[in-house]
Amino acid sequence: MSIPPPSKAAASPEILPQKLIGEVLSLLTVKSLMRM
Repeated sequence: MSIPPPSKAAASPEILPQKLIGEVLSLLTVKSLMRM
């Protein structure tokens, strides 16, 4: 198994990125919908 660099592992545990991605996607969709 390949071990990710310590800085990356410390910055983003596995649960955090998914939550961040979901929030960013929802924000983008809301903004794009408001523009239309």
